[in-house]
This record gives sequence, C-alpha cells and structure tokens, in this order.
Amino acid sequence: MRADASPLTEKHPAHVFRPLSEMLSGWEADGIDTASFRAGVETASRRYAAYGLAHMLPLDRVLVGCESSRVGAFGGFHHPDQGYRHLQMVAVITMYGPMERRNPERPALALLDLLRAYAHDCLHYGSRRRYVEVAGRPVRTQYGINFRRTGGQSYSAADQRGSHHTRNLGIVMEGACDAEARSISRQTAARFGFTEPLDSLGTLTYRDIDRDADEGGHRARGGTVGKRRADAVRGGPRRI
Repeated sequence: MRADASPLTEKHPAHVFRPLSEMLSGWEADGIDTASFRAGVETASRRYAAYGLAHMLPLDRVLVGCESSRVGAFGGFHHPDQGYRHLQMVAVITMYGPMERRNPERPALALLDLLRAYAHDCLHYGSRRRYVEVAGRPVRTQYGINFRRTGGQSYSAADQRGSHHTRNLGIVMEGACDAEARSISRQTAARFGFTEPLDSLGTLTYRDIDRDADEGGHRARGGTVGKRRADAVRGGPRRI
C-alpha cells in the first residue's frame, strides 16, 4: 500500500508527479534559488520539535505535480484532490502557477506556496493515529483529537448549515494545521524580504499565504521587525 503511490495521482492523469527532493534539485540545477523553502523547512522542524514531532515528512514522500498536458492547468495549495494521504503516508501537491512547464513561472511565490503545503502536511503526518482492522482492511478510528466509528462516521457532529463557526473537530484540526503552516510561510516571507506582488492574482495568493491568524485571519501588515531586518540585510524588500 505504501510502496505504490500511483492510485493517489490517478485523479490527475494530465500532470507529471515527481518527488519533492527531485523537484528541488532540478530547480536548483536550472538556477532557481530554493533557499527560502529550505530555510522555512528548518524553521518548521524546530517549531514542530517543540510540539513533540521528532521527524518531518520525508521529501521523497511528497509528490509534486507539474508539466501538465492539460491546457490552462493551474496548480497550488488550493488545487482540488490533493493533500496528505494517511494510509500511504504520501502527500500530493501541485506546483503553484501555470503547470504546463517543469519550472515555476514565479519561483519565489511558488516556493512560499510549496512551503505552506509541506508544513501543513507535516502536521498531518505527525498527528496521532489509531487503526483497527475491519473486514481485512485498516480503518482509522483516531486522528489527533478527532475520533471516528469503525464505519467511518466521526463522533464530532457536522456543523449546521449557515453556521458562522465550527465545533467539528476535523475542521478544527485542519484549521490548526493551516494556521501553523501560514505562520511559517509568513515568517519566511519576512526573513527573505518578500513583499506583496502588484498584480491581482499575485496579491490574492500572497495574502492567502501571508495572512496572520492572530489578527482575525488577515495577513500581517508591513513594517514588522522581521521585514525591517530583512530590508536592512538585503537592501530593501523584494517583490515576488
């Protein structure tokens, strides 16, 4: 089950998937600076270690989609049918931006998006799980603070239609993972002096990556200590 990851990519027959380690090496060979992603991973590793996560998701267990044969394919964190798959212990991610190519069109923004997805899936990888055997197959009955019956139904009730908040523990777990991931991507953007792009799509993507969960879901404003330090070291902010 964990040796063959092909069933995870079958929903995306037009995309070519490669291990993240291979993608990073290829980008670096083509002159793309991946230092922001690698620094962000180091930050995440230290932060998660304080939470008790001893090992990050191996880069070889992360599949990144690109070189799509589908005209107009556009990848990134919100691409459908991707994410961490607990039975196979593999994460499926797509390269941010136009996917009809191997290298990202906007490397800095793509690397921040990739960092967010990887940091997010590392928490899924590290969360406590419990399995039982049902009819010869493993069934997950616990994921973090969320428990399920052997039939797959969660003990945590679904939210009512139109609800403006949630008590569903599955959604709480997902939100907590993304809040951590966005915090790491935000710190990394500040450290490397990245600033909001000028175009509409780039602005929306950057704000989605960079927004501050501690400020009502809005991104952190400029002028932070981290950005001032990055500006001083690198000679000013860099648009991405």
